[in-house]
Amino acid sequence: MSKARLVITAVVVEGRSQHEVARAYGLSQSWTSRLVTRFSREGEAAFEPRSRRPNRSPTAIPQAAVELIYQLRRAGHPHHNLETQPELRVQGNSYVLRDDSGGEGGL
Repeated sequence: MSKARLVITAVVVEGRSQHEVARAYGLSQSWTSRLVTRFSREGEAAFEPRSRRPNRSPTAIPQAAVELIYQLRRAGHPHHNLETQPELRVQGNSYVLRDDSGGEGGL
């Protein structure tokens, strides 16, 4: 039985306080409260573990830039020469594609 199921059962079925259950299972009271709230909203789905992967990654290199870099490397361009390519410009530690007008692409 998962710890989430034990905590939710202790609070909802047994009627114990969230503070008491948190102390008994070595959890924070806010996490216990979050589990109980999730159970009241989602029912049995609250017992399933959640992914910790972020929904988005705003600093990720755009896929078009990654593919262009792969193409250039396959063509024999070493990584230290990528900044000389007219299609790319260096921004911090990553490369950004330029659009056809010479400005930065919306990627």
